[in-house]
Amino acid sequence: PQLARIGVLRRPYRDDESPTASTDPIPVELEVAVQAGRVHFIDNSPCPWSSTVLRSQLSDRGADVRSAFDPLVLDYIDKYELYE
Repeated sequence: PQLARIGVLRRPYRDDESPTASTDPIPVELEVAVQAGRVHFIDNSPCPWSSTVLRSQLSDRGADVRSAFDPLVLDYIDKYELYE
């Protein structure tokens, strides 16, 4: 079987955190996948919107969230009546 490659977006850290702040051990299976090149960690810029706030505004049809979404995403949300 062919195994998939997985991309993991790194979460931005607050000023009082460091990338090595977590003391949780990495599961052995994940470490093996990282070493085998099947898991890739990707740096990204923080999104200015909270998913909780976006969901709340989407459920409130009067809120203007159009600038936060691609028009195709908004069409999909409307078509399947999501966040009603």
